Amino acid sequence: MGRILKTDLYRLFRGIAFYIFPAAMLIVLLFSISSDHAAGMTASIEDILADLIATMRYLTFIPVCMVVTYLWNAESRNGFIKNIAGIVKGREITAVTKLITGAVVTVLYVIVTFVFVLVSRLIGGYKIVLGSPAKMLGEIGYWILICFAVVALMELIHESTHSAALGYIMAIAVWTGMVEEIIIMISSLITSKFDITDYTLIYGYLVRGAGWFSLIRTLIYIVVFAGAAIIIAKKKDVK
Repeated sequence: MGRILKTDLYRLFRGIAFYIFPAAMLIVLLFSISSDHAAGMTASIEDILADLIATMRYLTFIPVCMVVTYLWNAESRNGFIKNIAGIVKGREITAVTKLITGAVVTVLYVIVTFVFVLVSRLIGGYKIVLGSPAKMLGEIGYWILICFAVVALMELIHESTHSAALGYIMAIAVWTGMVEEIIIMISSLITSKFDITDYTLIYGYLVRGAGWFSLIRTLIYIVVFAGAAIIIAKKKDVK
């Protein structure tokens, strides 16, 4: 598995797709260099982490899902998956390495977003102070887990359909809230006595916030999506 993971990471970092999001953040920073509207004001690390959560929700996770979907589907076009078919002992190994690669992309893009928000504040003239970041760090941890749950969903879609188009569409649909809104509407038509909002992945977090219930719910989604992807990968032939 180590060799396959190393190859996946090599393909990730050698491909231009991975660098599009960091490059976009850099361009935005360059255009904001002349800004000094907040000169003399202070911003705590907690404030920056709060901005980070908002930025991740509306911006970061779409690039994460796009990159992993592109990377996983490109292997079929380039013959990578057929070349390793006789090397791996179990077909599920490639699914596991994809999930690990997706986790790496998630964490790195969150770091890029944090640096972007921090530097943006500095360029804006803010003085950075420590504050009390502990609570916000916990919430960012939840968002990372939520993003990884969506990455696991992208892997499940990939293993089930090998369709890049469907992966891209689902990535947008999930992060615009379309999927969960449809689920909530269907649930309300069946019964009005049960509120499914608490149990949906993203809306559930927005309703309840960070807590043990949110953590357990997110971990369940990760286990279900990742587990289903691995089982499907194990049973399917290499295409």
